[in-house]
Amino acid sequence: MNQILSSKNLPKTLVLGGTRGKWNYRDKPSFSKVCNGIESFVFTFEGDYCNWLDIAEEQLKNYNLIFANLNHGKELLRHTELLKNRNFNAKWVIIIEGDAYDYLKANENLRYVLNNADLVIVINKHSESYFQALTSKECHYIGIPYPLEGIQKYEIPIKDRTESILLCSDPLVRNTDYVAAAQLGIPLFCFTTTYSRNIRGIKRNFIENRALFDKNVLIDRIQSYYTSPSITVESYVDLEQIYPKIASKKLWMNLDTRYTWGRYVLDAASLGIPIITTESTGHAETLFPLTTLKNGFDIDGAVKLGKKLLSDAGFYVEVSNYAKEQIKQYGLDSIRSRILNLLGIAHV
Repeated sequence: MNQILSSKNLPKTLVLGGTRGKWNYRDKPSFSKVCNGIESFVFTFEGDYCNWLDIAEEQLKNYNLIFANLNHGKELLRHTELLKNRNFNAKWVIIIEGDAYDYLKANENLRYVLNNADLVIVINKHSESYFQALTSKECHYIGIPYPLEGIQKYEIPIKDRTESILLCSDPLVRNTDYVAAAQLGIPLFCFTTTYSRNIRGIKRNFIENRALFDKNVLIDRIQSYYTSPSITVESYVDLEQIYPKIASKKLWMNLDTRYTWGRYVLDAASLGIPIITTESTGHAETLFPLTTLKNGFDIDGAVKLGKKLLSDAGFYVEVSNYAKEQIKQYGLDSIRSRILNLLGIAHV
């Protein structure tokens, strides 16, 4: 018999992830408004979060529903161990997080974990049939719950946006965003890492850059390498500080080649900002069908789309409005309802 829940009587939920710490959804009210990583399941189901190394097996008995973030490393071994010693009755939901390419190598532990879950969630729809082929359990493309209300408050009217382009990837990690955007003739903006000046930060800076106290070494490197056109580089900060900056940009460029979540695409849709992106994000075709390219190496296609968006106001508005309407399907309520339905937990 299906368990019947009201919206105020959700299953007692635990989310296991790689970030250190233990906390409850009430502990981070400001984070709940912008979170769209694995932790978003904590807020969606009003549950608890715990790092997978810090959880005691006996504690799992306290929960009715467990979301387990699966990364293809030590976490996979830990999940195998917990499921082989399973002494709890909670529904176990595996979330395939990270790049789908990481899971291509044959791995007995992966097969075991998938086959002993109650539900497998993939965050990229292009990988759904692949993971379904690996397991006898149900596997569905669902994604990660998106905090619509929290992000939409940062939206800036089109007439007030600055004539600049956000490069969604760090140019030191992937230069395709810059290569395309540089041909559009307006200023560029991006974020990169800066190093703290504590012992750990200084050590890391020396190992990675042979620098000690120059915390802006990567900012300087980007600006010296990418000189035409000019590019403004700032350090990564908290999400609450990032959104006012990126919401003001006229256009975003995200030529991703990974088969992963691709949060920038959802952020752009929520803010009504056209983004030139690729099918590899999994949901770009749904949110931005007119500005989605087959792959991240199509620079000519990206430049053509960029020129049209910057010169054709009607096209810009069409792309913006369509994305803002489609993003609703990724909201917290929508994804929560779908997961509970798949698990046979009735709700009202």
